[in-house]
Amino acid sequence: MANYSRAAVQTDVRKLELMDLPIPEVRDDGMLIRVEAVSICGSDVHYFRNKPIFPAVLGHEVCGTIVEMGKDARRTIHAFYGPLSVGDRVCVYPGVTCGKCMDCLTYGDGVYTMCRDTFAYGDFFQYQGEGEPPFTNRVNEWPYVTGGFAEYMYIYPNTYVWKVPDTMPSRIASLIDPLACALRAVELAQRAPGVLEDSMNVNSTALIMGDGAIGLFAAFYARLLGVRQVLMIGASEYKLGVARDFSGVDAGINTLASTYEERREFVLSRTGGRGADTVINCVGNAKAFREGADHMKRMGTMVDIGNAINPAPVEFDVQRDLTFKHGTYMGMMATTPATFNKSFTLLLQDEKFHFDKIFTGQFTLDTLQGALENATSPEYIKGFIQF
Repeated sequence: MANYSRAAVQTDVRKLELMDLPIPEVRDDGMLIRVEAVSICGSDVHYFRNKPIFPAVLGHEVCGTIVEMGKDARRTIHAFYGPLSVGDRVCVYPGVTCGKCMDCLTYGDGVYTMCRDTFAYGDFFQYQGEGEPPFTNRVNEWPYVTGGFAEYMYIYPNTYVWKVPDTMPSRIASLIDPLACALRAVELAQRAPGVLEDSMNVNSTALIMGDGAIGLFAAFYARLLGVRQVLMIGASEYKLGVARDFSGVDAGINTLASTYEERREFVLSRTGGRGADTVINCVGNAKAFREGADHMKRMGTMVDIGNAINPAPVEFDVQRDLTFKHGTYMGMMATTPATFNKSFTLLLQDEKFHFDKIFTGQFTLDTLQGALENATSPEYIKGFIQF
């Protein structure tokens, strides 16, 4: 094994530098993987556009091969479909929780976006927790490589991983995170059978706001659950085409080529004038949320997954939008290893679902800068690096 790991390190706003970082000593409770594939997340693009508080290796949608394990790693690392051995491939849960704060004790270990002292791989923000993360992403401190945009990546104790079968390509395994987030958003719209406010069932219309990877996955899962009609409002004819092909979307409309009134008619004409039963907003701005609330029918449900990072103040009429509609509004920030496991189960059926349709570009560490710069292209959905 080499002494150094090649890595793309973010050092400034929109600036990546290729560096040779030390291969870390593996402690008894951790392990080291050689990265096989890493997908580019929308949050990586967001980080790239911000000034890092310290140089860091980004990337958290990772699949890799175990090259070294500490003597206690089988006990300290949580492996679905284990036990683990050197040479196994694994995909990695993106965060590590402390297990001791009140939120961990209340909601359970592994809900990393709720833990007060959470650690997130491939991240230089500490917005998710309120305390001090137990581990570090700093490239000048052991273990140096804690993000997926590198040849090697260190795995801390208390991390959840999934043992990947030989039949699953590494790039497909790296999709466990975005698919899980979309699954969780759809799950939040579901109710117990027969509940008056149930708006996600075989008689429902689900409207997906946004034609990015999360939106395509949300539409895919809604269709898989048997929702009667799936509609999408997007911003790219190419992506809307993929939504029809991969996700099974019944009809879509391009927000850049239509007026609000035309989009309103698009929804009303397909729902008997009532509006969508469920709206899932996967767009990170206030305008999309506001419009989604308009398209939601009375006694409908709206789940927002798009506004997870940037502030998005919005005009909201409590009488009109909430009480009069008897509406249900939920934010999606908390996923769990259990939801990731459902995602993994779907990825195991790649021959049936063809998840490769989500990818629109393969990159290297050398071309990653350009990929992040051009991530808003109308023909870009999701890129990945294959080592």
